[in-house]
Amino acid sequence: FVTAASGNKLSSEMCQVLGQSSCKLCRSVALSKPPSSGTDAAQEGLEALDHSLQGEAKAWLVCCLRPNDVGQADRVNREVMLQQVQDLRLADAVHLSGGHSIIWPLKSFRHRYANLAPTLNDSVSDEDACRLLVKSTAAGEGTVGKDKVYGGEIFEQLMEHKLEELQVGAQHLEGTKSEMRQLMEEKLEADQQMRARQQEEQLENQRLAQEKAQKEIDSIRGQHEDVAKQQQELLQKLQEQQMELQKQQQMEALRQQQMLELERLRKQHEDASAAAAVPEPGPASPAPPEEPLETLETEEPAAPAEARAELVIEPIRLSIPSTWRFRAAGEGQSYPAAHAALTQMAALLRVAKEREQCMVEYETFQQETLQDLKAEHEGWRKEAQLLHLQASDLQRSIQKQRAML
Repeated sequence: FVTAASGNKLSSEMCQVLGQSSCKLCRSVALSKPPSSGTDAAQEGLEALDHSLQGEAKAWLVCCLRPNDVGQADRVNREVMLQQVQDLRLADAVHLSGGHSIIWPLKSFRHRYANLAPTLNDSVSDEDACRLLVKSTAAGEGTVGKDKVYGGEIFEQLMEHKLEELQVGAQHLEGTKSEMRQLMEEKLEADQQMRARQQEEQLENQRLAQEKAQKEIDSIRGQHEDVAKQQQELLQKLQEQQMELQKQQQMEALRQQQMLELERLRKQHEDASAAAAVPEPGPASPAPPEEPLETLETEEPAAPAEARAELVIEPIRLSIPSTWRFRAAGEGQSYPAAHAALTQMAALLRVAKEREQCMVEYETFQQETLQDLKAEHEGWRKEAQLLHLQASDLQRSIQKQRAML
């Protein structure tokens, strides 16, 4: 500590400075009775210092500082004293002891052991960072000064041991990370292979589904073609039946026309028979001999009544076959030709009636068959529509699956 060695006694300014010090020893020195000489003052100060530090500390350094550069005992120059403190490195020396024999600059200490406190960032000052490192790693074995870190061999060994543990842990962590990375890569590769297999299986299933759907579409198309062919055959049958029905209708119309013609001939024959049966006035004449119908055309013209009868009979004669015989009207005369014609006409009418009944029955059968064919055609048409809808749904599903791929 500071004593005045340039004079015989402590100056008043020096005592005032020591009295304001926070050190109890300095205050006791300043308030003590001034010695008679400087040597006595130094001896008393050392004794007081030794007495105060007895059992608590061991004085191993004593420095005497000049209060000024002019040799005046009553003046103290602060700059001169600070320069002496810096030159003598007293700020570092007060931290040195038997257990603090190693000095690190703050930046060097932080740079070397910064990994021990990874939470430190650039915003923390070097002093605070070093204090945190010392406190968290080797508390009590080192101390932090203004610009230095002080410690002994134990402190250095602790710091190096912590650093080695950190490096070993980092290497182990790196190895663990490498193993984890390798495991993750293997797992990723296995997942990729599994996804590839799943995609292949999915593609295979989709291909099989598409093939199945294509087969179903082909089957439906075949069924549709069969239905179309059957419909075509049904239409062809319907057309043939319609043509047959038209032919039958034409035949029926022809039969009706023939019946009308026969009815007209029958009426004409009846009219002619009635006209021939009317007797003429005058004596009865003998019946003329039967002659062929052709001889009637060469006979002479008769009386006016006969001429009128001849005019009525003439159309009938033209329509009656040449094999028939005609006899003139007379009393008690029969008409075998007319009877035969009527009998033949009745037979024709009976045959025509039977044919008409057969045609009606056949037409009824044809109508029923036509209705059955129409119903079957409608059923096949609905089945074809259903198959067409199913084929459209399958095609849409195939397109959706292809779009998803």
